[in-house]
Amino acid sequence: MEFRKSISVQIISHKLMMRVVCHLLTLACSFSAGAQDTFKLAPPMLKYASIFFDRSVNIQLAFAQPGTAIHYTLNNREPALSDKVYRHPFLIKEGFTTLKARVFGKGFLPSETIATTFIQSGLPIAQLTASTPNARFPGKGHLSLYDNEGGIADLHNINWTGYQGDSVVIDIELEKQSKITGVLGNFLQDHGSWIYLPEQIRLYYYSEAAKAFKELAAVTIPSDKVNSGSSCVYQLLRPPTTLKTKKLRLIIQPLKKLPAIHPGAGQPAWLFIDEIKVY
Repeated sequence: MEFRKSISVQIISHKLMMRVVCHLLTLACSFSAGAQDTFKLAPPMLKYASIFFDRSVNIQLAFAQPGTAIHYTLNNREPALSDKVYRHPFLIKEGFTTLKARVFGKGFLPSETIATTFIQSGLPIAQLTASTPNARFPGKGHLSLYDNEGGIADLHNINWTGYQGDSVVIDIELEKQSKITGVLGNFLQDHGSWIYLPEQIRLYYYSEAAKAFKELAAVTIPSDKVNSGSSCVYQLLRPPTTLKTKKLRLIIQPLKKLPAIHPGAGQPAWLFIDEIKVY
């Protein structure tokens, strides 16, 4: 009799265990199915030769996962499902066009947005000279600053010229006397590598009457926060008045001391430049 009770108890225990296991498996499957909605897609790959261009720049986007689509905008707005779907390479022909793109797919959270601003050439530059860059980051010499190449957020890219400490003086001679509406500098920002935007930029024009350079515009850039990652940042100086000149001078001051919130606080920051445009 006790033997039969023992067998009965074992059978009941086994059945109960099987029910518990099945219940746990059902919960696991349900959790797994529900959790799929929380998976975030990776951002798309963006391919381009340079963010700078004369007439147009060819844009290529890529993402390999089936069942997904790349949506993009050219008006600086965050891409949504209602925006254009990327199907084949296309051209950007207008200056200061910001491309934003992200990947969408059913059952997944959309990817992070990638964003790049493409910049059209300005007035033709006949000659440009600049302070000698640091020997560690010579770029391509003065040519790096007006060869229409660059805008790659990688400090090892050959187009970047690196400076540290002293002010950078850049003299620009245009092909002819022209009306000046703005001067642009493209800089690298990579705080993890001690590369900061300049502390200050001052723009001068050459006055034929005074036979000297006179200040035209200036900007001071705050450095009170640390950004993650590497990015290209352009700074556009717009003079308060439009005037004609053939010669311009930029004096760019690297950040003298890294801010207190940076691990290298108090040390001089690096300044990386790869292109100067005049409009």
